[in-house]
Amino acid sequence: MNILHIDSSSRPKSHSRELSAAIVKKLLQVAPDASIRRRDLGADPLPLPRLTTRIRCHRRPHWRRR
Repeated sequence: MNILHIDSSSRPKSHSRELSAAIVKKLLQVAPDASIRRRDLGADPLPLPRLTTRIRCHRRPHWRRR
């Protein structure tokens, strides 16, 4: 069994963190050989996409169409 444990709260002592930790603990009791991948989006957020990327359009804007 694979467990993906994701925390997204910015607060270190949030109720959702406690609940998710309790769920993972119960899952490990059922499947002790399970592997856990943990991702903490509050402590280590995903990088923002580059805003310098341009979106190319294959059509002209509606005000320039003839």
